[in-house]
Amino acid sequence: MTDTVCFRCDWQGVAGTWTCPSCGAPLHRPAEPAEPLRLERGSDDAELGGPLLEIPSPDASRPPDGRRPPVAVALVAAFAVVAFVAVRMIGDRQADDGSTAARAPALADAGSLVYLAGSDAGDPRLIVVDVTADAVRPGPTVPPNVLELVDVSDAGPGWVGLERATSDGGVRVSVVRGTTSAADRRELGRGDLVAWGPQGRSLVIATNRPGPAPCALVHLTLVRVLTQEVAWTIDDPGVCGPVLSLSRSAAATYFTARSGDRFGVYLTGEVGVPHLLFDDAVMLTASPVSGFLLDPAEQGTDEGEGVVIAWRGIGGPIPVAQRDRTLVAERVLAWSRDGARVALVGSLGSTSGVFLIDASSGTGPTEPVLAAEADDVLDATFDSEGTLFVTAPDGILAYRDGSMRPVDLPDGAPMPDGPIVWIA
Repeated sequence: MTDTVCFRCDWQGVAGTWTCPSCGAPLHRPAEPAEPLRLERGSDDAELGGPLLEIPSPDASRPPDGRRPPVAVALVAAFAVVAFVAVRMIGDRQADDGSTAARAPALADAGSLVYLAGSDAGDPRLIVVDVTADAVRPGPTVPPNVLELVDVSDAGPGWVGLERATSDGGVRVSVVRGTTSAADRRELGRGDLVAWGPQGRSLVIATNRPGPAPCALVHLTLVRVLTQEVAWTIDDPGVCGPVLSLSRSAAATYFTARSGDRFGVYLTGEVGVPHLLFDDAVMLTASPVSGFLLDPAEQGTDEGEGVVIAWRGIGGPIPVAQRDRTLVAERVLAWSRDGARVALVGSLGSTSGVFLIDASSGTGPTEPVLAAEADDVLDATFDSEGTLFVTAPDGILAYRDGSMRPVDLPDGAPMPDGPIVWIA
């Protein structure tokens, strides 16, 4: 018997045959990773030798966000410009002297917080905080317009994925191979939307191309991050594009597109045949273990009704609500590594801020937890023990055991001005 995966239905496990016990498709055994490939230099990105994939940008049918589509009511509207405002913390506990100042809860035993700083000076750099040594050091410089940092430690120890906005409203993806100041960077591709597999083992890129109105043609590409090889490509999987949201699990790709006169969430793998998972719904995000945050849409419109949780195969939908108030999502910040919790910016009635959602299985409804009231935050990440870290204009905050506290950064650590990620 062998560890196998099914690329048709995303089943994973140990099987005694070479056919999937769920759907009967052939099973696949993951190959041993190959040595990383070197890229030839070109003219498009001189400092790196150009991108590996040149996926053309589509016409105006592309969602105008430039990174990933909005997760609130208007699916094809751009995100609001991030405003650098202070975060008001909830549940501050008084210190012994009566003040509200307090240290953050203990961090995980080993790992590093990596965040972006220096963008205002035109020389953005990754900053690495080693929580074991309580020390800070400069990481590599990175290009401007970094939107997201991603843990890709399963591709290489200390590797960090970068998502950057392009001038035509798309997103460009690269990987920094280490956190030392001399670490090099390799391009992986560009398109309209991107989604990473768990801990960066894989990357799927979606591009919406002109097609017969009112649809757009969809192109999907899966890249192995370690080797920078294209694992498979799918041209026109037969859905009415454009793709409006995109996620990736260990063995399957999920996306939102039109299903007749409504929206639907689809599953596909290397066989290229999409399967409808959820009808009349828009996927906000999917967890590493195939739990989904959905926004049910009124038939034929993009008007959402608030966040619900569903699981692949069985379970849900469960509303995320508090009494008669349903949580409305603005943008998803981060999933915990085990997929049990997700942090997002949203609103519950008249209250807006950073909310935590328990996404483990249950019968619901699930009540969101307000971690911090904020007009906006920069980004967030979970460490390996489930502590949520949030970057704000005046520093980094940590939420654990029901309280949000400022993190005491080591001496000399600059303030963050962008995304953050935890790497073990």
